[in-house]
Amino acid sequence: MNRLKLLILAIILFLSVNLQAQNASSREWTIFRTAVSQYQKANYEKALQGFSLMLNKLPNSALTTANMLMLAKTNYKMGNYQASLLQCEEFKKKYPRSSYLDAIRLLSGNNYYRLNDLSNAAREWLHVALSAQNPVIRQKAQKLADALITYKMNRLALQDLAQNEPSLRPVLNYYIAFKHHQNGNTGQAGQILKSVLAQIQSPFFKDKAEALNDILSGKSSAEIEIAALLPITGDNGDVGQQMLKGLQLAVDGFNKVASKPVKIHVYDYGSRMLTALELMDKIASGQVLFIFGPIENDITAACAAVARYQNIPLISPTATRGRINKISDTSILLAPSVETIGREIAAFAVDSLKLKRLVSLAPMDDYFVEMSTSFKSTVEALGSKVPAQEWYYPGDQNFKKQFRILKRAGLKLAFADSIRETQPDISSTGLDSLYVLYQKEQRQKLKETKTKLDSADIPVDTFDGFFLPLFKDDISYLASQYAYANFHSQLLGNADWYDAQVLKRNKSYIKGLIFASDGYLNEEGWDYRQFRNKFRTKFKKTPDRYAIIAYDSFNFIAPVLRENGHLTHENFIGKIVAQKPFQGIYRRINIDSNRENNAVRILKFIYGQIVPIR
Repeated sequence: MNRLKLLILAIILFLSVNLQAQNASSREWTIFRTAVSQYQKANYEKALQGFSLMLNKLPNSALTTANMLMLAKTNYKMGNYQASLLQCEEFKKKYPRSSYLDAIRLLSGNNYYRLNDLSNAAREWLHVALSAQNPVIRQKAQKLADALITYKMNRLALQDLAQNEPSLRPVLNYYIAFKHHQNGNTGQAGQILKSVLAQIQSPFFKDKAEALNDILSGKSSAEIEIAALLPITGDNGDVGQQMLKGLQLAVDGFNKVASKPVKIHVYDYGSRMLTALELMDKIASGQVLFIFGPIENDITAACAAVARYQNIPLISPTATRGRINKISDTSILLAPSVETIGREIAAFAVDSLKLKRLVSLAPMDDYFVEMSTSFKSTVEALGSKVPAQEWYYPGDQNFKKQFRILKRAGLKLAFADSIRETQPDISSTGLDSLYVLYQKEQRQKLKETKTKLDSADIPVDTFDGFFLPLFKDDISYLASQYAYANFHSQLLGNADWYDAQVLKRNKSYIKGLIFASDGYLNEEGWDYRQFRNKFRTKFKKTPDRYAIIAYDSFNFIAPVLRENGHLTHENFIGKIVAQKPFQGIYRRINIDSNRENNAVRILKFIYGQIVPIR
């Protein structure tokens, strides 16, 4: 049962045992209950009519205060914040001793917040947080007040509020001390906190003040706390478990030599977005320096937006949608974005391979559409051309139609090239007319000679490059059909081609494949073999690529954690962005001004081996 239903039920239960309410007539109860039912169903217009009817026609009803509360709540739900606020203020004047006063003040704070009056919202919520008798209302007000003051209000606004609200001053002074601490003014923070610590009576705010006091006095400075927000269970549980093990191994190595060790708090969101968002609140209530994770694009985007509100750095080791950083200035992506992958393979194709005319075939999926769009725009910006792009739906296994369309486009371009050698000024219309005649002639020749020609017998040399990004599961279907289609082009791809065993099984179809990847693993390298042995010793398992990515990711962050300076949420992001390029076991990391990793590896499959060429 959600909080709204609990509050409505509490109102009705209270009324059912209240002596005054027992004097309400059956008619009054009928109108009230009907209006409450409409409210619960989100039929706010009808609910508003019912509550207004009671107040206008039966002003002396035993249910008047309940009606006023519900009328104000209904206006709030309808977005009539000013009207709701006026009703709340009227209630406070008329019924200062009502048992509903806490709910009214909580609602007042909500209205002030919606009207962007943050100081008054904080004032109302803090009064309820400190004095409400109902624990549900008190806890909700505590959470709202803490989030608002921590993330939305500055120190000067808090000082003004403290001057005008003596009863709230001890708690507000704690937050003023907290703001000083965030800005590195630890001395001033300590002086303010010491003067008010004993005056704070609320257990909720007392715990926060004591935690800050521990930090300022050095009791909590022995560790750097980080949150590992990973899917340990659920659909991506295998990936999350490997990443946690890689992270733990890296932290173990760090802690052996660090003067200030790292402590990992593990939060398992079970591959579910709502769980991840709920855990963000728990993380924010602690003292973690940054969040490591999530791993999926959509969940990372949602958590990044919350992290921005909470002002906590969020570092995703695997998310690849660059737009995540546009919605959050506290997020960093350690994997190259999908746009970066498309851009870098295109730039390599044009600048290094000197390809002039390229086409693409990709899944009809947002991820691949972004990649293909980035590929095309980069190719054309560098002076080459992408005359055709085709798409297939994820799950398809037959690609004859797409290859046939691209083949026809290639043959027509070949014809146009030959005509323009002798008629360079010919118009597009003229070319089309000549091509129609040419096709008729060719069909007539085949008919006269009774020749049956398979389209696969006709090679297409028109395209210098063929960009074929795909899902890994599609390789076995696409590789053979690409070869059968008889395109004489340089085959280009994305990181999903990075599977040595699958490529070896299809090596006769994809000779010379070049693809872009977020990293490259040299399995004969000393660093990898050392890591693998440590991993096997600690976990009794062999690490996969995700464990290596997590290991590399933390080791990229580690130099910042070793610094002697005071690390805060505010300066941590800047220090990470300023890090020098890093070469890990698998991944290169170079964070640009967009807080994305722009280091892409270009790999080639040749002679049955995957080798790096950039």
